[in-house]
Amino acid sequence: MLIDHVGFLLFPEYDFLRFIGRVSFPLFAFLIAEGFIKTKNVNSYLKRLFIFGIISQVPFFIFDRLAGVADFNLNIMFSLTLGVIALLLLTSTRNVFLKAFGIIGVLAIAYFGQFSYGVYGILTIIASFVFLKRRSAGLTALSILPFLETVRLFFMKIFFLQFFAIFSLIPIYFYNGERGKKISRWWFYWFYPVHMLVLSGIFIILK
Repeated sequence: MLIDHVGFLLFPEYDFLRFIGRVSFPLFAFLIAEGFIKTKNVNSYLKRLFIFGIISQVPFFIFDRLAGVADFNLNIMFSLTLGVIALLLLTSTRNVFLKAFGIIGVLAIAYFGQFSYGVYGILTIIASFVFLKRRSAGLTALSILPFLETVRLFFMKIFFLQFFAIFSLIPIYFYNGERGKKISRWWFYWFYPVHMLVLSGIFIILK
């Protein structure tokens, strides 16, 4: 993510930085799905994501404007929050109709609500959840989604190679379900808004 944002704001002429950055969101989506499964309190999990979405929105807005993005978008924390809501809808009822209706509603909110990564983002979180439950089906979905998103962007006349996100499957595939080195979760939450403020400050100083 940091490499992606450095390329986006400071070195837009170097496309390879953005391509490396395509790996980041699928990893975030995977961690959200894993966190959803293992958290002891989903409501607290949702609350943390939503609160940091609010905290991050101003740094995100500043960052986007400096990078020349004219549209108003919601930052990734809101997308991750919406993804957890989608997983709640998937697991809270056995009624297939209610599940389908709920997921379609979430996807519509992601699309029309200007959420970062939109429908692709929510589907990637769901596919990550499927991977943790049914490995082969999830792996197939996670392999296809980046290509579909690239095609969608192409038809919108946006040349952006989202399919580089498929390289995120390498660490995901070898994930063994065991906890790694213990690091405070707050470090990861705070890194998102703080790094955008730091990069924005560097941009202002340099320009």
